[in-house]
Amino acid sequence: MQFVNSEIPEGLTFDDVLLVPARSEVLPRAVDVSTKFTRDITLCTPIVSSAMDTVTEADLAIAMARAGGIGVIHKNMTIEQQCEQVRRVKRAENGMIYDPVTISPEATVGDALALMAKHHIGGIPVVDLNGKLIGIVTNRDLRFQDNKKKPVFEVMTKENLVTAKKGISLQDATGILRQSKVEKLPVVDDDFKLVGLITYKDLMKIKDNPIASKDSKGRLLVAAAVGVKSDTLDRIEMLVSAGADAVVIDTAHGHSVGVLDVIAKACAAFKNRDIQIVAGNVATGEGAKALADAGVSAVKVGIGPGSICTTRIIAGVGMPQLTAVMLASKALEGTGVPVIADKISPLPETNIIGSIKIEIRNAIFKKNPCIPKQIPSIRCPALSLILLPISLNIAGGKINPAPAIGIPINANNTKPNLAGIIFPKKNRAKVNIISIDKHPNIIFL
Repeated sequence: MQFVNSEIPEGLTFDDVLLVPARSEVLPRAVDVSTKFTRDITLCTPIVSSAMDTVTEADLAIAMARAGGIGVIHKNMTIEQQCEQVRRVKRAENGMIYDPVTISPEATVGDALALMAKHHIGGIPVVDLNGKLIGIVTNRDLRFQDNKKKPVFEVMTKENLVTAKKGISLQDATGILRQSKVEKLPVVDDDFKLVGLITYKDLMKIKDNPIASKDSKGRLLVAAAVGVKSDTLDRIEMLVSAGADAVVIDTAHGHSVGVLDVIAKACAAFKNRDIQIVAGNVATGEGAKALADAGVSAVKVGIGPGSICTTRIIAGVGMPQLTAVMLASKALEGTGVPVIADKISPLPETNIIGSIKIEIRNAIFKKNPCIPKQIPSIRCPALSLILLPISLNIAGGKINPAPAIGIPINANNTKPNLAGIIFPKKNRAKVNIISIDKHPNIIFL
């Protein structure tokens, strides 16, 4: 049997590698695993939920952002529905709400209750046609109102309104809320026009979620996926208007002329807009470089590596994920474009961003020009963290499924540093000796 190209290089997946343990002196509290999701978006927790219709909508995107990651809202819905999902995330948590839900004084009690139920809020500022604040209606005002047709101006609180001036700090706002014993603080300008709303609930969320992924206005970060269609640019425009922080152009084969053309047009059209464009998927260095040249802010790598993905079986295409990540990282070295490793086991249906220092096991390199024969250290400057599945003997027993190893690269992008080992909480008592490289860290999930 003879192949067209007999020089078939070996490809490595994560089950083919182990970490080399060594001495370490780093404590868990000293470890920082923050990383870049795109050129301009930093995540404290380097995990992204997948843009699948069985995985990410607003609820998971909110949870991901509060935990320091980010969620990508899937595209298998109408653009109006997707934009509404994005708006739900952006409204879920705020420093100050810059576009609060308002109601007119002529609206009815039933209208106010419907708005509260729709947006999951407990109070609504009442404004006139010029946007001037004239009152506030809360659950307390409506609790015992049986007549749903009664006008809001008859039940709203309009005397002794507690307000704050535009430009107030969150610390001062907290003091006013506590002193006045109210939960909502309308922010007004010199003409008493409503410009924002600060809620005690949001201030407590800031305290409870200190590493949450947020934009410059204190709102949770969220991304949304789009496909390659005739209305792609229109869809991105609407997502930008809805408040999306990043758009993921999600295709099965990102290294194709038609896809690259759409990506280049999108990057050019939104170059000066407040939106980051991520694109993929690719599985080679050439594919990653083509996307970077088209102007993307991050590249998604992986063809068929997911635990439930059948691309490699059905289409017969793909690349072992570790090799794909290494090739993409090498191709993007020096560009500042991050690499997102898509759907890596042992966390199926997630994107994990990464950099690695490994020992190769059971691999032959002499025919593979992409991988050196001896690899004491593999440098991946475009990556920040990767989770590798390995098996460890801990206190005489093996953990199954295997734990994950996380290794962030340092800020200078010159040498990978080991962050440590992530173990399930149930194994906390079994851990006795962990010594890897120069930086151990044990994180219990």
